[in-house]
Amino acid sequence: MREVKNCKKCNMIFTTNDGSLFCKKCQIEEDRTFKLIRDYLYDNPGTSVHDLSIKFNISVRRIEEYIRNGRFDIT
Repeated sequence: MREVKNCKKCNMIFTTNDGSLFCKKCQIEEDRTFKLIRDYLYDNPGTSVHDLSIKFNISVRRIEEYIRNGRFDIT
């Protein structure tokens, strides 16, 4: 069943049937940002969350969400 939501990032109204938090445009941007961070961490292990936040202009909270959701492994 389709669900009407507001995008967590841009607040635009969109419909989803998979529980998405972002509209399609923001999801594409979110995936791109995640991949950039993941690749950066691969080449620069041990980078702090604070440094990632500054380098990629993303909130510490968002990076912590990636970690909580298991998208990054903590070493």
